[in-house]
Amino acid sequence: DGSPSCGVDYTCFGNWYGSFENREDLDQTLASCKFDKGNGVFIDVLKEMLSENKIEDKVKVTALFAEEREKCLSILE
Repeated sequence: DGSPSCGVDYTCFGNWYGSFENREDLDQTLASCKFDKGNGVFIDVLKEMLSENKIEDKVKVTALFAEEREKCLSILE
């Protein structure tokens, strides 16, 4: 969890405009990223599509975030 694309409960965002590959300002770019609660872009679209097709209650979208130990363990039960 925390991906700008696939984050479910958390995402990171910033002004990096695409790939990190071959960036001369990589340290500055990474330092400017923000981490916050919310969905990544792909997950936003996925949830929207599930809702449009009225199947959001049939497909559980969840994620694991290492700092939420109890949530991670509860999924294994």
